[in-house]
Amino acid sequence: PVRKGFEFPIVGGDESGKGDLFGPLVVAAFAARDESERREVVRAGARDCKLMTDAEVHTVATRLDGIGRSSIRILMPQEYNARYAAVHNVNILLNEIYAELLLELAAASKAYTVILDKYGGRAMALWKTPQSFRFVVETHAERYPEVAAASVLARAAFLDGLERTARDSGVVQLPKGASM
Repeated sequence: PVRKGFEFPIVGGDESGKGDLFGPLVVAAFAARDESERREVVRAGARDCKLMTDAEVHTVATRLDGIGRSSIRILMPQEYNARYAAVHNVNILLNEIYAELLLELAAASKAYTVILDKYGGRAMALWKTPQSFRFVVETHAERYPEVAAASVLARAAFLDGLERTARDSGVVQLPKGASM
């Protein structure tokens, strides 16, 4: 059941690739219109992608297709570098991307609640004006099916982008989680 104070439709957001040296930065949002869609997300196997193998991520991402609504932003390295150069802080960049993505999906789904996995101290400063939905930022928010679905979709897109980057670079495989 929905936590007290959370009303449907609910949008969840999460990202993948933050801090990775290779591959894209991916931000995803997922909306469940009602408890029935939320149960479908759980049945599809959505959970925190950090607890899943790459194969499980791809399988669950495929199962999520056709459930609820989703939206994904993928910043491949060239676009990421250009946008990062303008703000010099990955959390500020995430705020910009989340603000665009979550507002778009919240409006399209007529969301009453938007839940975001906490990624830095600036997440609560996302909105410059009051919004028509309740905005919740929590650590370990993947416990909410909508955030778990966004987690899986973001990771699947990250893995695909990492593979594309390797292929375009003439490399067999790039390491996941590599940082400087």
